[in-house]
Amino acid sequence: MVLTQEEWISDLWVLREGRGCGVGRRPLAQGEAEIAGRNHRVFRLRVLKLNTAAFRFYQRQGWRMARDFPHEKFPVRMLEMVKSVHDG
Repeated sequence: MVLTQEEWISDLWVLREGRGCGVGRRPLAQGEAEIAGRNHRVFRLRVLKLNTAAFRFYQRQGWRMARDFPHEKFPVRMLEMVKSVHDG
């Protein structure tokens, strides 16, 4: 399942048993299409820095890290990732 808002992929969920086998590519592509349909040319998302599996998944899909920053409420680091329409 994917949720988008403006230029953001705000949530992407894949059941645990579907992780690591490509199931997330389809909802991610759907989210990117929704964002492009709103005429945004740069897509954005946030991921926990500790979630290296998710980070690598997004990298394989053409996303790149834009910044590393502290979470606004919790003592964890976040990564903002971006992808341009032209990257896809």
